[in-house]
Amino acid sequence: MAVTGLRGVAMAREFRVGDWLVEPDLNRITRADKAIQVEPRVLEVLVCLASRPGEVFPKDKIIPLVWTDTYVTDEVLTYSISELRKAFGDDARNPHVIQTIPRKGYRLIAPVIQLTPTATTKPSVAVLAFSDMSPEKDQEYFCDGIAEDIINHLGQMGDLRVASRTSSFSFKGKPEDVRAIGRKLGVATVLEGSIRKAGSRLRITVQLIGVEDGCHLWSERYDRELKDVFAIQDEISRSVAAALKITLSPKESDAISRIPTTDLQAYEYYLRGVQFFYQYKRRSIEFALRMFSQAIELDPGYARAWAGIADCCSWLFMYAGSHETHREEADSASRKAIDLDPESAEAHASRGLALSLKGQYEQAEKTLDTAIRLGPRLFEGYYFYARVAFIQGKLEKAIELYEKSSEVNPQD
Repeated sequence: MAVTGLRGVAMAREFRVGDWLVEPDLNRITRADKAIQVEPRVLEVLVCLASRPGEVFPKDKIIPLVWTDTYVTDEVLTYSISELRKAFGDDARNPHVIQTIPRKGYRLIAPVIQLTPTATTKPSVAVLAFSDMSPEKDQEYFCDGIAEDIINHLGQMGDLRVASRTSSFSFKGKPEDVRAIGRKLGVATVLEGSIRKAGSRLRITVQLIGVEDGCHLWSERYDRELKDVFAIQDEISRSVAAALKITLSPKESDAISRIPTTDLQAYEYYLRGVQFFYQYKRRSIEFALRMFSQAIELDPGYARAWAGIADCCSWLFMYAGSHETHREEADSASRKAIDLDPESAEAHASRGLALSLKGQYEQAEKTLDTAIRLGPRLFEGYYFYARVAFIQGKLEKAIELYEKSSEVNPQD
């Protein structure tokens, strides 16, 4: 048995409530293939009730156990119970999980089974946006790009669950404790770092932190030349894997070692393009398109930049006038990206979207299937496939894919 953050409430790391698996460390409840993230305090209310299944737990006993550091009213507890019922699909008038006992408290009426941790539980990590420690504070795009590349590297590891870029970067610039961020993202570890870039010199500092106790699992500082940036990313990814006791397969090792371009200026143009693309505004997309185009002028074999061009043109076609030129450019650029890197999940996702804009839905589905196979944690693969299914009236398939995409990226 292990003790959670609740004083005097001893519970296993995991337990079952009916058909649901409850994972307090990850703030998550799951059943079959459905996973639901729950607010930390809300899940602590469930832990309270599960510590005394079948018994009435008074309101005035739950509140001081869960909200130890602040004063809250009964309304906050009522909200928490409502959120739990929503997660479980429970009905207050005809409950099968949580029963309200008027003027007294609540009772967990579903069966509870205590579990112990198993060796098969996947390790998990979130990579936060790296801080810009450069003299001019003008390297945000570079810091974000390095962190995203590390996310992509770690995402290649089948035995590691990695929080999406959108989820991790939502905490960018917020003065929040790393452990709290980890709990909100439902991961057991968090990788944070900073970058100082001055001329051709790089200093990258990273640390891997355990969410449960806040302890450092691994840390390192790299003082290198800018030309070593890809080697540093490789070393960081392998060090995280080693710290989490993950053994890389030859295919995973090769994927991490793959260098996207040998031209550092092209890489910088690409990172600037990515920064503006994620702003999802017409002018930003147009600027991103120029950056990706400049990247391929320097390195015509840069598959990621070709995929970036395709995504920009697809976005402009869908949301900025439906000009045929943009649709054709998305088609040709996405085809080029796959030709250059047939193993790129991102390239196949870009190609699938471009094909869907041309009404070639069957081919789009096959391409997006490949994107998902190559990148099972790639949000765009599931999301674009869901759009294709919806357009064709395959609503059950669309629901399944939208649910999967929301599991990969709960912030969307």
